[in-house]
Amino acid sequence: VYYTRQDWEDSVDRDFMYLGFGSDGTAGTSAEQIGALVVASCVKAGLTVEWSGDTSERILVSLK
Repeated sequence: VYYTRQDWEDSVDRDFMYLGFGSDGTAGTSAEQIGALVVASCVKAGLTVEWSGDTSERILVSLK
């Protein structure tokens, strides 16, 4: 899971941040599984997230 410096800087002026994620496949976990785990973890922490389930799209996390 990652975010870029630009994502971090932009989040100061916005009410959201994008999180990126991926998998190299060596751990036996797919990118879809990792994305779903990130979303579930964010929701468990009380954050509001949006993700289409498409691994080519990043996860939007509301900062409100």
